[in-house]
Amino acid sequence: MFFANTYSHQKCQFCLDVSHEKLASISSLADDPHARYFANQELGLKLWVVISGIELTLRNRASALLISEFGEELFSTGAWRLGSAAESRIQKVSARSKATSLSANDLITQLPLSFWTLLFSKRMESTTWPVLMRSLINGAAPTSRGVLYSRLLETLELRNRIAHHEVVLKARFQGALERQLELLSWISIDFKREAEARINFSLQPVESQHEQ
Repeated sequence: MFFANTYSHQKCQFCLDVSHEKLASISSLADDPHARYFANQELGLKLWVVISGIELTLRNRASALLISEFGEELFSTGAWRLGSAAESRIQKVSARSKATSLSANDLITQLPLSFWTLLFSKRMESTTWPVLMRSLINGAAPTSRGVLYSRLLETLELRNRIAHHEVVLKARFQGALERQLELLSWISIDFKREAEARINFSLQPVESQHEQ
């Protein structure tokens, strides 16, 4: 078998159920594939808490600021100002709704993270970015739109990988938890402090028993 030189216990049912391919793709110093899997799960769980906080606080704060600046029509007839990519996401949410008229608040709660990420794209440099830079992010955040956009693209990728049970414990995501916690602090330092008071974000080694 292809993995014969990777693990000595090719008939382990746990490994077969998870898949040897997935276990082999996890970047971990642990020799035990069970430990590798649960180390990945631990990282995913902690990232999910942080990413959920980013998505929730970004959505709520950004929408309130944009409505105050441009009015609720920005999320309906004025969506063209956000560019075609963002406008299409608004149209998709509206099209899915069974209600004849979807309120701005109901629409906003259904917009995906990709929509809020687009607000930091280069296309928005003269539209939403000045408002968000002035009132959304705090003084500890970088003033570069590109840095925030890149960080949010990582947030989006990690969110999608976790939701689809893909591996996040990989070399290219090294330091991702720290970066995402920092991003959360730029948007809502209070949420970050509350989360850190309740959750231990340090990654602990996971012990498990591999079938002998």
